[in-house]
Amino acid sequence: MKFQNNFCPLCAKSLRLRSVAGVNVYECPTTLPGLPAASNASHYIVEQDFKFEIQHMIVLPYSVDTYADATRSRIYKLADGKWRLLQEVPYLKADLEEKLLERIQKLLVFS
Repeated sequence: MKFQNNFCPLCAKSLRLRSVAGVNVYECPTTLPGLPAASNASHYIVEQDFKFEIQHMIVLPYSVDTYADATRSRIYKLADGKWRLLQEVPYLKADLEEKLLERIQKLLVFS
């Protein structure tokens, strides 16, 4: 596994494991109210099955998705209740929430 699956890199809480249709889902108990219905409520989630692994990190108003075999991450912004893709950036490593938000904002300014 490429991504953190025992504790949340954003807040250091222990992750919970659940299985959904054969996919292992590791998620932080920290939830974010007011997200779109299709979004997961946790601010850190790793989904893993035998074919893929994806990491979702949410630091409002942004969401970062990275696949395990990718060298780039996708940054989305929550606008009008929907996630909108802003751009792909070099791989964003998980970090404390404040530091990750700062890196996202710098990447968006300089891109």
